[in-house]
Amino acid sequence: MLIEKLLADGAYSSGENYQYLEQQNITPYIPLLGGALSGSEGFIYDEQNDWYICRNNKLLKGSGRVVDDGRGHPVKKYYSLQSDCKNCPIRNTCISDKAKTKKVQHSIYKAELERAKARQQTVKAKVMKRKRSSTVESALGGGTPINFTGMKRLNARGIKAANKMLLLAAPIYNLKKWLKFTAPKTNIKAMAMLKTKTGECFCVIKNILLQLILSPIQVRKFFHQSLCFGEN
Repeated sequence: MLIEKLLADGAYSSGENYQYLEQQNITPYIPLLGGALSGSEGFIYDEQNDWYICRNNKLLKGSGRVVDDGRGHPVKKYYSLQSDCKNCPIRNTCISDKAKTKKVQHSIYKAELERAKARQQTVKAKVMKRKRSSTVESALGGGTPINFTGMKRLNARGIKAANKMLLLAAPIYNLKKWLKFTAPKTNIKAMAMLKTKTGECFCVIKNILLQLILSPIQVRKFFHQSLCFGEN
């Protein structure tokens, strides 16, 4: 089976996943988490020299080493010189009073994350997101197996037995969706027929009542016919 596109939620948003999928020629449609890309607004990254240029045209250089950012993400860090920040005219808008230098960091998967961010803004990505929400999220993320198939607790022991129950729950869910898709048409037809029959009965009763009210002669004929019918 050839996979060209992949849909997943934000829990799978990582540079490693983006890089692997692109290497396999698979287009990932995975929401990018807020702090995944990092960087700093107004700072320009010079990829060729591997340094940042601040708004005052000063350089922020790094050691070139890949380090952990404290959350398990591999990043590269860049620092300004203390002498550059000390007398900078825009220091107050860049760093705090206690800070002596400016630090900027970004993920080692910066290129992949930037492509994912740009892809997320496209019309295609928004369509794919709605498709995932209507198919995957409603079946798994929405708690459908728990709420509608009585699977709050599995009456089985072991992973294999639990897997069998989930495999049985999947076709049940699909059947319910199929019935929901086809049932409204039947219900509409039934309701239309019911309204038609009800309307016809109402018209007949209304006509009889009008005749009884407006014509005393018809009243006598009506009772006479009823008595004759009873005798027969």
